[in-house]
Amino acid sequence: MKKSKLFLISAAMTVNLNVFAQSSFLFVAGKLNTGGNYGYSTIQNLSDHSYLVSGTTNNYGSGENDIILIKVDSAGNYLWAKSIGGAADEGGGFIKNSKDGGYFLAGSTKTWGSSGTSDIMLMKFDASNNVQWTQVAGASAYEISINSLDIASDSSLYVGGADVSTGNYFGYISRFTASGTHLWSRVLAPDTTSPVPHSDYYQNYAATSDSGVIAVGWSWSYRMTGAGNRQCIVVKFNSSGNIDWAKIIGIGSSGLGGFDANCITPVSGGGYIVSGDIGVNGVILVKIDATGNLLWAKQTNEGGASSRIIQTSDGGFLIAGKSAYWHPNNKLTRTQWKFDGSGNILWTMSDISIADGHPNPFEWDYQPIETDDGYVTAGFSHRHTDAYAETQLSLQKFKYDGTTCEESSVIATVSNITDILVNDITTRVQTYLQTPAVITSNPSVIPTFITPDYWTECSVLSINNHVINDSKANIYINSNTLYISANTAINQTLITDMSGKQLMKTVGKGQSDIQINIESLHSGIYIATIITEKGKIIRNKFLRL
Repeated sequence: MKKSKLFLISAAMTVNLNVFAQSSFLFVAGKLNTGGNYGYSTIQNLSDHSYLVSGTTNNYGSGENDIILIKVDSAGNYLWAKSIGGAADEGGGFIKNSKDGGYFLAGSTKTWGSSGTSDIMLMKFDASNNVQWTQVAGASAYEISINSLDIASDSSLYVGGADVSTGNYFGYISRFTASGTHLWSRVLAPDTTSPVPHSDYYQNYAATSDSGVIAVGWSWSYRMTGAGNRQCIVVKFNSSGNIDWAKIIGIGSSGLGGFDANCITPVSGGGYIVSGDIGVNGVILVKIDATGNLLWAKQTNEGGASSRIIQTSDGGFLIAGKSAYWHPNNKLTRTQWKFDGSGNILWTMSDISIADGHPNPFEWDYQPIETDDGYVTAGFSHRHTDAYAETQLSLQKFKYDGTTCEESSVIATVSNITDILVNDITTRVQTYLQTPAVITSNPSVIPTFITPDYWTECSVLSINNHVINDSKANIYINSNTLYISANTAINQTLITDMSGKQLMKTVGKGQSDIQINIESLHSGIYIATIITEKGKIIRNKFLRL
């Protein structure tokens, strides 16, 4: 049998693969001494180990704010940059790898808006960075701001954000096919009968294992008494756009100003981890089951706020965010927290330097991803700008143990939250759910090459001999089939992505050689967890092109 596309990331291939990788770097781009550049999302190109980071700029492009794309190599060296925008305002800039080696980008647009307001703009790029199609979708009564893009197991796309047309923030979520066809949109509006019918701001959306989507944010209008001003709201939709359940989660007397929930990630084995903060006074981790019931809740005892969370290949969690706790001048800077699967902290890194003598340091790591040899975060940095509270786009690379060439290891601790309150609000949320009349169009949008100022602050080359598999198993891919050969009988095999989301489960039936159809998997790095009949666990990473 001819074996093709053999990409097993294991002990035998770690060195060969990682000669392209850098242990750490910090890349910063924008406009010298001006700022106004923000990094929101990043992906890794699996063929050359380069990185693409996306975000927003008001220094470059055609109009007001534009979307920006910057590519750097595996060492953090600048390769090219493009802007996407017209005469009006564009924003967001969130990217995900596609199955064919290209990528999707989601943002908002006024220039090409179909409804006369700010609409969703979803774009598909091929592996050579050429635009394949653009879909714009919006409704005339809504002004849409984007904060999330995710891909479901059936290859459909979810683009989420907020409607800001009234000055408040209502949740807004749309579902598209893999070719960009709009399927449905929903608006999560506040409870107008509440004594405080203020904004319910949905901060993050994640695709679920049943091809549905889950939304998380913070709410005034659905809040409980005695659990803070703002409380965490979680709403689960099925793939048809119907609400499965909705919960409000608050913290009692220890909650101070409330529970600002910022992000959510599905957990392998079922359930979700919600993260947020208590007014930057501590990062919160809350684990709920598949129907929103509380399992446990913890918080860091030092100040900080989370932006995004991922489940890592070791079963733990990585949070990117900000903190002023360790900075000598008490200024907010980029910070990352690594937890094990039970919410115990493993390491914390924070930028405690005073770069460029900046009068008002402000930094924020927004989104983390796991790569083939560590982690990368996209965010904002105050470096190379003396403008008040302005930032440049940043991209930072870490080793698995958190080591990076720019930040410092700091000590953080966690404690249990014992006064968590949870209430079911499914009926109330369903009552105020809106279905907007969406208008779509397919404009011709062509990115423009730009030349921003850029700096590679540091870059340390090393070969990382991180090995994830703990026993022998041979894996190779031939076309759309994953072949697994172990030295013992296999009971079952789980296929998860790098966030820990379970995508497939097969029963081995006592065989030592099995075949799995992986046609549904997008291009990316995955983990095959092989459980033998004797209960031994074998883990191997593999690369799907």
